[in-house]
Amino acid sequence: MRVIVDCNVLVSAALSHRSVPGIVTRFATENCQVLYSSATFSELHSTLSRPKFDKYIQEHDKLVFLLKLAEKASFIEPKESIKACRDPNDDMYLELAVAGEAGCIITGDRALLDLHPFRGIPIISPAAFVEQFMS
Repeated sequence: MRVIVDCNVLVSAALSHRSVPGIVTRFATENCQVLYSSATFSELHSTLSRPKFDKYIQEHDKLVFLLKLAEKASFIEPKESIKACRDPNDDMYLELAVAGEAGCIITGDRALLDLHPFRGIPIISPAAFVEQFMS
């Protein structure tokens, strides 16, 4: 299955491998085809680079997390511009999902979750992913 893991889930995974987002991210990278675009990867990189996370994760560990993700995931560059989310910053995940023919978007973001499903693509929380695909 081709999946998109939202930035908020990935940041939580980077901070705690034992959290539900950490478990889901590990499962997705090992058992699914995780998709990312330049926009989604850039958001993840800039978010992890915020000083507020420095007390939770060392710079080296941030870089290792990003490199492992890029190595295991598949790069897609969306062609279609989508304006559907009440948070315009989240439209990039919808664009990626459509371009990559994703089986689902995994997110904790209410603005995206409220669009479930989007063009037939399920938008689910990490807990719902566990329940539906890992049980």
